[in-house]
Amino acid sequence: MPMLLDLPLEIQTQICEFLSRSDLKRIRFISRGFNATSERLLFNTIIIKVNIPNFDKLAAIANCRRIRKLSRTVRFDGRELYPSPHQGFEGWLIHNCAQGLGLFQAAEREDYILRQAKERLEQCYANYCDYLSGQKRVLDGNNKLIWLINAFKQLPHLSNIEYHEGLTRWQKAIDWRQHLESSECNMLARDKDWACWNSDRVFERHFWPLLDAANEAGTLVSVESIRAQNLATTGVWTHRRIVQRIQGHIQNLRHLSLEFVPDIQHPKTNLIMGKFLQGSPLLESLKLEYAMNHDRESYEDLIIPLFDSNSQWKFLHKLALGKLTLSFQSLKKLLLDHRATLKELELTDILLRQDKQPPGPARSPWINEVIPLLSRDLCLNHIRLDGDLRTDDSETWSTYCNLECGKVRSGSLQDQIYRYILHLGPYPFRVKGIAKDQIVVEGQSKKRFGALDQSHASPIGPELPSGSTGPITPTWTAKDSWDYDEDESWRLGRAVWKVHG
Repeated sequence: MPMLLDLPLEIQTQICEFLSRSDLKRIRFISRGFNATSERLLFNTIIIKVNIPNFDKLAAIANCRRIRKLSRTVRFDGRELYPSPHQGFEGWLIHNCAQGLGLFQAAEREDYILRQAKERLEQCYANYCDYLSGQKRVLDGNNKLIWLINAFKQLPHLSNIEYHEGLTRWQKAIDWRQHLESSECNMLARDKDWACWNSDRVFERHFWPLLDAANEAGTLVSVESIRAQNLATTGVWTHRRIVQRIQGHIQNLRHLSLEFVPDIQHPKTNLIMGKFLQGSPLLESLKLEYAMNHDRESYEDLIIPLFDSNSQWKFLHKLALGKLTLSFQSLKKLLLDHRATLKELELTDILLRQDKQPPGPARSPWINEVIPLLSRDLCLNHIRLDGDLRTDDSETWSTYCNLECGKVRSGSLQDQIYRYILHLGPYPFRVKGIAKDQIVVEGQSKKRFGALDQSHASPIGPELPSGSTGPITPTWTAKDSWDYDEDESWRLGRAVWKVHG
């Protein structure tokens, strides 16, 4: 009777991928065959946190000739635990305990603490103190950089570097209650500031130095994938010398994903990032996401310094841009430069700027320019348009599909748009005829609109917003120029009032 161990090692590995990490550790002790199978999965990814035990494990793996050959990925968790200004167990219990969980309101937190045994809380406080002591050793001087360089030198097959702060969308969902039982540093002991993602103390202390360590060790040149979340654009400027130093050693990079959080951007950040992107001519997939800012219209055009250059990626087949402000011409040039290879495209929360406002239906660039461009000039296998797709005029399209699963209801307007882009269906928008004698309100008086602008003025003049003074630019929406079957998958947002003076 054939046994599981009689299967090829690759098949065994695929079967064991469904096991949890704790189960993989257990089956190592069954036999040498199971040990070989589980080791390939257990040591494929090295998880590093800012504490001594994790750096000790990293050094142990790097010094073991058999195991270090199995390591392909380094995943760095950049969260730090900050010292409490309140001394002693009582001060920690009142001000810090359970603040970092992000699960409780004030009353719920107090109730949760009261339900814990005193012995457990004392153990959490001991973990808190031990963690701070070990973290201080890592951050003192150049210890972190030296230890990383020494380890990277002995990881010959390192090909992926990942950086995040906390749980990521790359990892499988886990029960947060399991996280509470961590003996290394129970989350009950965390300071509330570690979870504050607007804190400048958290960001950019580790990602660029992590790449710098790989570069100093000589392994960055062989890295094929870099993925990072919760970055800050200010960190690009702070570590600009590191960025400039490593941009000449990422020529073999195939996959790059950088996701930034809201912060105040230095004016030269995009120039630095643009040169960094040009240092990887072999990119096959690129994801760039700038976090949404509440005052996005004050942002300068972010896409031009990053992509408007003569260089292009000859093998780029997957592109994902999120939460960016860009001009239509910049987007068009980027897509047309890579139309021969680009097969997958995702645009999320994009604000398009127009150099000048065209008349009539052309005033709606998303349905008049962007969507036809994607269908006419590209040959895509996958398309995704999500979030708020806006222009600096009054056009705002909002999608309400399931962003996690990426499911779009069959027959919906968004599905019809996707089918048109993928050459599977007709164009779902139809141009209306030119309207006549449309009346608008300017200041407090009515007057007839000129023939040039008839096609995009509202049939009924807008009322003045309370407390505002005119004159008011006439409110135009895409519905004034286009016919389409709107549903919740692709909705026209509210018109924006523009009050001058």
